[in-house]
Amino acid sequence: MLKGFDMELLNKLLPSYLNASKDVKSKLIDEYVKLTQVKRNTAIKRFERHKAVNGKKEYLKKPGRPQKYGSLEKELIKSLFYISGFICAERLHPVISLFLAQLINNDLNFSAKYPDYVVDKVLNISLGSLKKIILSLDKPKKKRVCLSKSAIYKNIPVITDSYHRYKYDITASGCDFVEHKGENSSGPYIITYTNVHYYSQWISRISALGKDGMAVKDINIKLNNINPLYRFNIIKKSHQDNEKSLLSYLYYNTNLELSRSRSYRSNDNCIVEQKNGDKVRNIVGYFRYDTEYELNLLNKIWEVSDLIDNFFIPSHKLSSKIRDDKGRIIKKIYDKPKTPYQRLIESKDIPQELKSYLTRTFNSLNLVELKKKQTELINELFELKQNKSVLSKKLKVEVYA
Repeated sequence: MLKGFDMELLNKLLPSYLNASKDVKSKLIDEYVKLTQVKRNTAIKRFERHKAVNGKKEYLKKPGRPQKYGSLEKELIKSLFYISGFICAERLHPVISLFLAQLINNDLNFSAKYPDYVVDKVLNISLGSLKKIILSLDKPKKKRVCLSKSAIYKNIPVITDSYHRYKYDITASGCDFVEHKGENSSGPYIITYTNVHYYSQWISRISALGKDGMAVKDINIKLNNINPLYRFNIIKKSHQDNEKSLLSYLYYNTNLELSRSRSYRSNDNCIVEQKNGDKVRNIVGYFRYDTEYELNLLNKIWEVSDLIDNFFIPSHKLSSKIRDDKGRIIKKIYDKPKTPYQRLIESKDIPQELKSYLTRTFNSLNLVELKKKQTELINELFELKQNKSVLSKKLKVEVYA
């Protein structure tokens, strides 16, 4: 802002400057420059900036070059740009005359819309001017061609915090697949379906050859038979990954309230992913299993392991986290370790009929015998992987039996 003598002099000369001719304005500016000792360009900007127009200040606009190409020329170039398929100026410039001839032949009203001088300007336009005009035009958005997801993906909501949402929900379970393909993913191989009840940590594991629609159907039939929570209609909600065969079967053949994880985000289904490592990989390893004998052996292992883990092995659930001032976790607090069987028995939401069934089952079990049987089955499975001849002999016995 101008202060002191400069401002007073500007206010004194400004009324004479407003409606003066060029010569008078030049003399006023010379006088201002002489008295204030500023540059002439600075003086001109000050006078123009403080011209009063209807009580507002009018700012000096930089004079630019007059426009050579008006709205008609730009409209014609836009038409050429469109019929060319939106090619760049370098490719359009050599064929402008060809495209103009095509437009003239196909538009009877061309001469009425575009006078001859407009056509001559466009024909003789330079490459640089053509670039500037094309850059100012709106470009069409590229159409993204992609396969649309089926109705099951659109209708099943995505949940990112399944464990925290369902850990106290007696009606919710999560499930996932573990692939037993080793280092070779070619051909059919065995998968293990892991189902975990969020509230009690009750686990059910079932193996199948492949994970197509028929395999998923067999898995769910077996699940309803071996899992008491499904048999007594406790489970109402199910959360899983984006395996299409599983989602499709559950969506069209069950009345469960379904949810799914985001693609490639294992933490969205963390409780089941943790069980996959602890309750599947730690037991049968990372080998490839792809035969009927191995499938039957795996299901026998899971039958025994489910009884051990659900009735005798306690687990604790994360209750809360303590963070410092920067939001870092410094301590995790867990609840008292309990077996899934104990959690179900102590729950007020579990019907007495199911509790009686679980109690009878628990009283009939012997942990030592179950552990011995599990060890024998696991050793047999690993022997088959170490010695392929043993596997071939077993298969021959099954064929001739």
